[in-house]
Amino acid sequence: MKKIFLVITILFTAHCLFAQNVKFGIQGGMNMASIGPNAPQNGGAKSQAYATFQFGGVLDIAFKDFTLQPGILLTGKGNHSTTTENFVSNGAPVPYTMTHLTNVSYIEVPVNFLYTHAVKPGKFYAGAGPYIAHAVWGSFSQKSDLNTYYKNVKMTDITFGSGTDQFNATDFGANVLAGLELNNGLTLGLNYGLGFSNITNDGTSAKNRVFSVVVGYKF
Repeated sequence: MKKIFLVITILFTAHCLFAQNVKFGIQGGMNMASIGPNAPQNGGAKSQAYATFQFGGVLDIAFKDFTLQPGILLTGKGNHSTTTENFVSNGAPVPYTMTHLTNVSYIEVPVNFLYTHAVKPGKFYAGAGPYIAHAVWGSFSQKSDLNTYYKNVKMTDITFGSGTDQFNATDFGANVLAGLELNNGLTLGLNYGLGFSNITNDGTSAKNRVFSVVVGYKF
């Protein structure tokens, strides 16, 4: 599926490049990521937003009031949660905070279809489209924070495969996005990515969710 998606995207984009007005852009921004409904190795805690990043390039292929926008991004996804644990001292429990962090970096290929509308400072855009991504690196970390003198961090690399203790390397889903492209080429946008694929193999449902604030520039 991944290969078919990429081949179709490349062929369709190449065809459009010879027939339409094309702009190249770069973009970067902040991701607020989570995994739900069951994040792996989070201690049973409720998922919290994990701040990470994205950076990459896009093509704008204009069709009058519509734009086809394929791209390639390096994007971070994952999950953050905290639990309260007990450290036994002199026979008495002493509570401390345990922070659980899942951090996975992906190469992502989105293909978005945008509606554009001219406004005074530039043009407004809104749209949606599918994405497919492949994980290139990941880690779990746990940070124990008892007091100023007792802190401990344990980190484990994530492995990718079909084992019950591994992550699936492929993630696919859909994006919904909106923003403003100014007349000087600067773009400001919001994006929400909803993963459809289960990224774990342990029998639970764990899917990526990412809200992004993006700044870019079109040449």
